[in-house]
Amino acid sequence: MQIANPIYDTVFKYLMNDLGCAKLLLSTLMREEITDLQFASQEFAVLDPSKAKTMKFSGSIFRLDFSAKIKTSKGQETVTLIEIQKSKIHTTSKRFRTYRGKQLLNQEFYYDVTKGKKTYKAGIPIYTIYFLGEPLSEELAQIPIIKVDIDIKDNHNGQSIDIIDPFIESLYIRGIIVNIPALKGEVRDDVENLLQIFNQKKMIDKGHIITMDDSTISAKFQPIVRRLQKAAMDKEMLQQMELEDEFIAEMDMYYDDLENAVRMKEDALRMKEEERRMKEDALRMKEDALKLKGEAIKKQHKAVQLMVESGIDKLFISENLGLTVEEIEEMVETRK
Repeated sequence: MQIANPIYDTVFKYLMNDLGCAKLLLSTLMREEITDLQFASQEFAVLDPSKAKTMKFSGSIFRLDFSAKIKTSKGQETVTLIEIQKSKIHTTSKRFRTYRGKQLLNQEFYYDVTKGKKTYKAGIPIYTIYFLGEPLSEELAQIPIIKVDIDIKDNHNGQSIDIIDPFIESLYIRGIIVNIPALKGEVRDDVENLLQIFNQKKMIDKGHIITMDDSTISAKFQPIVRRLQKAAMDKEMLQQMELEDEFIAEMDMYYDDLENAVRMKEDALRMKEEERRMKEDALRMKEDALKLKGEAIKKQHKAVQLMVESGIDKLFISENLGLTVEEIEEMVETRK
């Protein structure tokens, strides 16, 4: 069986545009029952084929937002904004944070909370899912799915408090990181079973296609598999993936040039700083030399004056110290 590689923006967008597949994928990842799923205000940073040959690449980040009704394990139904960001590179945290900031300011993602006679605005909880195409730190490199959760505790005794509070929910963010390079053949649960569609170890055809054994994927995930099979047979989809490859190659060159420019600037600053230190050292050595010379002259003057006062002939002093008689007399006169 062959499926289109969903690490590509165009394929992932095609998959998530099917709300049934999106609901199945997100419910599995979050381990929550999603009772309703709708597209929210969203921003796509995907390839525009008309600009692929002309524009500089500013970062391959695919973004997609859903508004979801989730039924919790306690039977409560909550509304959550699910924010999905996907990138093939890991040097994107600044852009991730920038997008997050925009979402937090979006007035559409607030709702009214009533306490007694007062009503105030609280942010709809945001659940963020990151799909990353490059490995994280060494300590996380072998962990395919990393969960980040809110742990509410009593600071005094460290005891966890199991509550849902609008104030806390609107400020602190839960999420999942799908560490795609860590997805291998081992499958330990439903989440890892589903995420085999992202297993880059089984790529063929320039990485556009992933080969899979149909029998290894749970029957409940077959709608997703069929959607990706359909994408793999779509010629226009394959062309879009080719353009993404070109875009990524341009991005790599852009970042290489940027890193080289930064490195050259840092080297130039280091050289300038080194030159400044060398000048300061030379000046300090010169000052030290002048100070030593001044001290030597003072000692010489004192020695000459003592010898003259002791009755030693000035001509004898001149011959032994390499001084003229006039210099010796000037030293003696200075002491007076």
